[in-house]
Amino acid sequence: MTVWMLAVMLAAEPLGPTPPAAPRETVVNPTSTTAPAPLTLDQAVAEALVSSLTARHARLVRDNALGQADLLRPRVRPDVKATANAELGPVVRDPAAPRAVVRRDVSARAQISVEQILLASGGDALQRRCEASATAARAEYGAALARLDYDVRLAWLDLAAAQAGSVLAGEALRLAEAQAKRVEDLLTVERVAEVDRLQARAGVLEARGAVVEAENGVALAQGNLNRLLGRPSLAAPIVVSGTDQLPAELGDIAAAVSWARDHRPEVVALAARIVEARAGAELARAQRGPTLSATATLGGGTAAAFDPAWDARVGVVARWPLSSTDNAAQRAEQEARGGALLAQVGLDELRAGIELEVRRAWLDDRAARARYALSTERLAAAQEAYRVKALQYDRQRATLIDVQQALVEQRKAALDRVLALVAAHRAVAAFRLATGNMDGN
Repeated sequence: MTVWMLAVMLAAEPLGPTPPAAPRETVVNPTSTTAPAPLTLDQAVAEALVSSLTARHARLVRDNALGQADLLRPRVRPDVKATANAELGPVVRDPAAPRAVVRRDVSARAQISVEQILLASGGDALQRRCEASATAARAEYGAALARLDYDVRLAWLDLAAAQAGSVLAGEALRLAEAQAKRVEDLLTVERVAEVDRLQARAGVLEARGAVVEAENGVALAQGNLNRLLGRPSLAAPIVVSGTDQLPAELGDIAAAVSWARDHRPEVVALAARIVEARAGAELARAQRGPTLSATATLGGGTAAAFDPAWDARVGVVARWPLSSTDNAAQRAEQEARGGALLAQVGLDELRAGIELEVRRAWLDDRAARARYALSTERLAAAQEAYRVKALQYDRQRATLIDVQQALVEQRKAALDRVLALVAAHRAVAAFRLATGNMDGN
């Protein structure tokens, strides 16, 4: 409970029990004519996963990675080359047969060649690397959506808490204004001093400042949620609903840890990157092995003694790079192996951190539920205590300070109940992120 709220409550209690507060009107943008429909937590998450800039960026990254992996898949895809050349020079004739032209003064020739690898080392490794790249791309996309889901839930809860704080600030202002009016009436009949009137006015000004701060908090929370939802206007009004109940209880922590260690998107993505790196090392090693290719060539141009007008050939080519001065294949293999080892260490570290995150979220949920149950009982007791103090005050068996203190305890219990409810929803959101389970179980 902040100091300003305690001060306002101590100075703002009327003589009798507080009448029920009027429903708070929804503040809408002056340009709008109707209040926005309430936005639930699940609706906000669903909208963000479709329309937000973060989700669109994640989809583009995933599609690009899948496209690159598909281009590298092994398939029947021959190398095709086309060449053309023209030459100008003296005529060359055969001395034994002067009419036979060996090379004409002007000649042109073009040819097209096709080569298809028939046998090569590392074909299986290439397939594994492509599949691992695609798996990693999908898993990283899932991790991005899980993070967005978590951010939207926290932003929605922040807005819910800000709007609840704005309602409390408005109630405190109405109580302060009512108390100031009562002091003015009592001052007319000289039952209070001038200092009481000044203190009451100061309480009203402080309560108004608190209302402005609460409204600023609502505006900032709305802007953040609108940003995450991908809406064009950050100032678009949002009214949240659905925070009056505890979320469903979390599942067994041992099962959650076991699931998260193997199925969380970050784990799946990193494990796929390890497979990709190991397959890359095999491919680099295969570059030093032999290959067998089939070739076909079709050419045509200026006819000469040794060059027919048209020529077609097919053949087989065997290649085996026995040595290389730059050791490119060895360096690529070493780099891929080192990357796989580093990724394995990172995966082990990630799994240990995930277990800690799951346990922390699970324990936070237990603590929030216990706090909520306690605050509910305290709120019921505080409400009954305030009712009794108000009756005692009417019969002159209690002072106004006693009634005001009972009201403070009631407001404090109500605020603690709201904060416990928000904490429970936050713990569930953290549990969903830690386990990588979008269902939260």
